[in-house]
Amino acid sequence: MSDQEQKLDALLNAYVDRRLDEQTRKKYAAWLASQPEAQVEIEQFEKLNMDLRMTFGDRLRVPVSDRLVRAVNSYPDPSLVKKVGAWCNAKKYFDMPHVAIYAVITFLSLSLSFFISLKFVGMVPHAPGFYAQIESLALDAHLIYAREKRHAVEVPASDKEHMMKWLSERLSAEIGPPELESVGYTFIGGRLLPSAGKHAALYMYGDAQDRRLTLYIRLNEGSHRYLAPQCKLDYPQGPICTWQGEKLLYFLIGPPDNTHLESIAQFTAKLMHK
Repeated sequence: MSDQEQKLDALLNAYVDRRLDEQTRKKYAAWLASQPEAQVEIEQFEKLNMDLRMTFGDRLRVPVSDRLVRAVNSYPDPSLVKKVGAWCNAKKYFDMPHVAIYAVITFLSLSLSFFISLKFVGMVPHAPGFYAQIESLALDAHLIYAREKRHAVEVPASDKEHMMKWLSERLSAEIGPPELESVGYTFIGGRLLPSAGKHAALYMYGDAQDRRLTLYIRLNEGSHRYLAPQCKLDYPQGPICTWQGEKLLYFLIGPPDNTHLESIAQFTAKLMHK
């Protein structure tokens, strides 16, 4: 990498981390307006920052372990350290606040390297456990409401226009229930649900035997690129297919004996991403 490229790279990182003064930031922003490739890279770095904040934002509040305290307390006497030249003043850097900071910095550095390596192969993920948490909420919602006959939904299909407007406002994105009659499911209605600090929309469908199909939609807080449906067909609560859009995450849960859920999910994903 040339000196010029290194300087631009350092400037890009400073811009993303908001370490530039206001005047320099404005000049750099004006230059970026004519550099679409750089804009894409900045967008990716900002997504990485968001993922890191979601994953490691609480690490500074984690107490220092007893094992680390014992290791620090057993550090050699300063008079012995003086014999090691540059390490003569090292002990003062190993009080508890510094140890905690060093541990967090090391942890974040390794984690950032991991996220950046995934970025270059196009696999920037959500925070670890994020999908599992939301997937569990979606499965629970299906398990609870699919059993209901009179109260499966909060707003019936007959009031679909109001429901679409209401749920779209809550999720800050236009979402309407896809028409699935061509694959054997009629729309019953929907409801608003909590979802790990955010809102989620639940749309319920039924087939000719009144077997229920649930579409659970939630705000996407990770990498904002489309990911095709991935299905798990062996869950006792019901087989589930998950896919990702630019703004939203989708979870489609069907009855246990539905062997066509994957094709229904692919069909639904196409409808939602036209």
